[in-house]
This record gives sequence, structure tokens and C-alpha cells, in this order.
Amino acid sequence: MPPLSLRTKRLVAGSLTVGGLAFLYVVHQVLAPFLVALLLVYILNPLVDWLSVKRIARWTIGRKGAVALVFLGFFTVLGLGGLLLGPQIYGEGARLTREMPAVIRDFEHKVLAPFIASVQGGLDRAGIRLNARENLDNVYASILHSSAGHTTTLLKQGQMVVKGIF
Repeated sequence: MPPLSLRTKRLVAGSLTVGGLAFLYVVHQVLAPFLVALLLVYILNPLVDWLSVKRIARWTIGRKGAVALVFLGFFTVLGLGGLLLGPQIYGEGARLTREMPAVIRDFEHKVLAPFIASVQGGLDRAGIRLNARENLDNVYASILHSSAGHTTTLLKQGQMVVKGIF
């Protein structure tokens, strides 16, 4: 069989790359738990190795016992952390959602209004007929409207992730 030309090699490599990426896109939801499990095994394996050879009096825990003990401890810490920190994080997110409009209004009056006035003065001196305040108000209103929706969506997604983990 004759050797493949450079063009053919590139075509095959490109096709395999595109095919591999398409495959990963199709199975990405299935792969996520496996990647998390792989990360957990990578992080917790040294502790399992250490516990499996550790002697307590005359007893050794063994590999299976060490795995069970490490995962029991890991999920206990994860569960307690979720129980203790979850409500606080959710409460802070809800407070942020409630207070964000007031923070933005305060920013608008103390920082943005003087800036707009100076920009408008510069535009007027240059003879440019543009209402900077009106244009910025439109942008500001759209940002304020979308940020509230994004914050609520983010909190709901965070809840779904925590529920999914448990």
C-alpha cells in the first residue's frame, strides 16, 4: 500500500477530530458523572492507600474497608457542608437579588449621573446632537432587567446542582 499524502493525512486527522468532538458533544451529559468520579478517585486514592496499610492494634482495614471509610467520611463532610452552608448561600443570593436594584440606583445617582453630565457637556460643546442620558437609560434598563433574571436563574440552577449531587 502506498504511503498517504500529506493532504490525505490532514483530511483523516480533521475528520477524526470533528467526529470525536461530535461524539463528545452527544455523550457529554453521560460523561459528566464519570469525570466527577474519576476526579474523586484521583483525589481520594492516596488517603485510601494510606488507610489500607494502616494497622490499628492487630487489625488492618484493607482496601475495601479503607474505600468505604473514605467515602463515608467524604459524603458526611459534603452533606454537613451542604446542610450548614446551603441555606446561607441561598439566603445571600436571595438578598443580593432583592438589594441589587437599590445598589444599582445608588451607583447611578452617585457615579453615573455626574459622568453622564460631563459626557453630555462634551457632546454639546462638540456640537453633536445626542442625548447621552436617554441612550444610557435604555442600556441601564435592559441590564437591570436581565441581571435580575440571571440571578434568579443562577440560584435555581445552584439548587438543582445540589439536589443532583445528593
